[in-house]
Amino acid sequence: MLSELHELESKFEVLTGERMASYYRPPEGKFSRENLACAQKNGYKTVFWSFAYPDWDNKCQMSPEKAKSIILENAHNGEV
Repeated sequence: MLSELHELESKFEVLTGERMASYYRPPEGKFSRENLACAQKNGYKTVFWSFAYPDWDNKCQMSPEKAKSIILENAHNGEV
């Protein structure tokens, strides 16, 4: 986990010239106590989300138009 985060930080810095903020969102929402503790121990703030739609199944993707419609119909202030 840390090697992937550090690799991402390095690539971000090369591409932007800026240091990446230390936020961590567990991929696909899958997490354990251990990876949350690891993130915290290494200075990352874990961020979850308040809105999601079913885009995680690569074999069952909706059209871009439908995805945009769902997102726009459900967007609200403070949403993550």
